[in-house]
Amino acid sequence: MKTCILNHLYILLLFPISSITHAQSFYQEVPFEELDSKMYVEVNVNGKPYRFLVDTGVTGYGRIDSAFVADEKIPITGSDTNFDGTNRGTIDQVMIEQISFAGISFENVALYSRNLNRRANPGKDRNYGIIGQRFWQDYVMEVDFERKKIIFSDTPLSKEDTNTVSYKRSFIIPFKVGEIDFEGHLDTGSPFTILFPTKYTKEFNVTGLREVGRARSAYTTFTYSIGTITDKISIANNTLPRLTGVFSDIVGHVNIGMAFLRHYNFKIDQKNGLIKLQKFQP
Repeated sequence: MKTCILNHLYILLLFPISSITHAQSFYQEVPFEELDSKMYVEVNVNGKPYRFLVDTGVTGYGRIDSAFVADEKIPITGSDTNFDGTNRGTIDQVMIEQISFAGISFENVALYSRNLNRRANPGKDRNYGIIGQRFWQDYVMEVDFERKKIIFSDTPLSKEDTNTVSYKRSFIIPFKVGEIDFEGHLDTGSPFTILFPTKYTKEFNVTGLREVGRARSAYTTFTYSIGTITDKISIANNTLPRLTGVFSDIVGHVNIGMAFLRHYNFKIDQKNGLIKLQKFQP
């Protein structure tokens, strides 16, 4: 698979070594639109711009909407099983000739295809695809909520950086509620604050717990409740005195979603397995 970085073409000329300058570091800023506590950006697919979701919870290069695949007559090249954190489903695979975003470009890349729009006529809010983890695995991604920008660079994080922690696969980071240790998935595709299995309402202090609605992942519809967690929460050297937590019987792991992350500027360094979360006051 061929990867090219746009606007960074360096030609080696036959000059004396002393006259050759070093290649400039990679740095690209792109604006994002925040809608329903999710981040959307413009992605170029086969020469045309489309609206995509940025989702750190999605593995691989990303996803593409099945209706878009049908409209553009993109051939299906295979199928696989996909896990949404609770259930598994069958998902089609297609080959995209060219896709680029934030100065990062791929040719002949495999994306999985499923229905990304639950309304029959999504209109201007239509989501054509998802940018996944592998798309930017060679770069550090920074989300700057103060300026509504996503920055990609090759400037690495360091374990010595303030508010920086190591993560396990799929951006799983440690945090604490009171004296209880947790691990949570950093998931920009989730609209919630922090989503816990309901059993934890008996292990730390939660007030005003009440069922408020239903939500849906890729293959699962579930009910959820909210309540105020009054124990101190510690995450990447940030502390919160309280948090409106989300709870559901259906989930088996902890998810840290956008309603929480939007109060932080954060960086993810996939090469070094580090995440930096720095709280700001909007």
